Amino acid sequence: MDKFKKTALNIALAGAVLAGFSLPAQATGVLATATIELKNLRFHDDGGTNFSNLNFGPTSTSGALPSGTNSTGLSATLDGVTKEEGGIAVLPFDVIASGGSIASLEIDLDSNDYCVGSGCTLINNDFNTNIMSSSSLDLVNRSYSDSLLRGTAIDYDLNQDGVINGAGVFIDHDLDPLTPDVEVFDYLSTGTHVGAESTVELMADGLGFADVDTQLTSSVSFVWTGGDTHFNISFDASAFAEAFVDELPSAPESANAVAEYSQTFELVDELTGDIILEWASLDLNRSRSRTDGAPGSRTASFAGPLTLTSTDLLVNGREYSFQATTGTTVTASLKVPEPASIALFGLGLLGLSQIRRKKQA
Repeated sequence: MDKFKKTALNIALAGAVLAGFSLPAQATGVLATATIELKNLRFHDDGGTNFSNLNFGPTSTSGALPSGTNSTGLSATLDGVTKEEGGIAVLPFDVIASGGSIASLEIDLDSNDYCVGSGCTLINNDFNTNIMSSSSLDLVNRSYSDSLLRGTAIDYDLNQDGVINGAGVFIDHDLDPLTPDVEVFDYLSTGTHVGAESTVELMADGLGFADVDTQLTSSVSFVWTGGDTHFNISFDASAFAEAFVDELPSAPESANAVAEYSQTFELVDELTGDIILEWASLDLNRSRSRTDGAPGSRTASFAGPLTLTSTDLLVNGREYSFQATTGTTVTASLKVPEPASIALFGLGLLGLSQIRRKKQA
């Protein structure tokens, strides 16, 4: 066998053998992240004074004072492995009975991170410490969600003297003369802090898939007992979403990233069925996506104060239902090509073709 044949055959054998041992694919990253926060969220009258528990009478259906429910549901999934939390309920509209304390009123629900993947850190309560973005992120393989619910949107007459004035009063919390009484104070709300955060990061050989859903929902039915006013909602909002598919150093074989944040409010007059406040503005309801066919980054963001006002005045003695939803949802998938294997296979074919051409010469 001449020198050319030996060289070509060696190339062919090397290509054929090494093609079975895939070298690590070049790094390609995908990111889908979304965060939304409402701070200083208050329900107030037309003059800017917070509503209080004194403005909400018993509902016609239950005969009881309104008991709103806030619930949070978090999930994080990566390659079929899921961590989730749900069913947590707190009652921001409950009127504190005798013996109640500020601890039973003040909502402080800061969920631990729910994280799946090799890039997960220790579970913590660091909601939105750092906004994720492709420009400042060393991508790993993980999916996580986080949420926060703290404070209340209305004032409370904890001492039950009929006015919201911040005055304290001692109450006998257990009718036991040997234990000290408890002093409670009216609670003057500075607003609720609500937040939702979801992120998926993928940087892996082969196929990766992840999805996250985080939502906080508040709902309450009440009979209005206050004076003539619209139902007003004020808050400071911030939101950010990014969908990112990397095209360097090599384009992915297939990739997809979708990120969205959302905020809605609805107030319904139960007698007429009319929706007198409905808000789902683009300011806080946006979605962004990227694919391997259109790589790069797309972002959406908002920051600023907002005030919403019902279209009709609240009617004394009329029953209403209110609902708010805050959420983030992200999905991402990735399949990275194996350029090393393809190149070696092509090299083997080239060597074999050279041998055949030499024989035919």
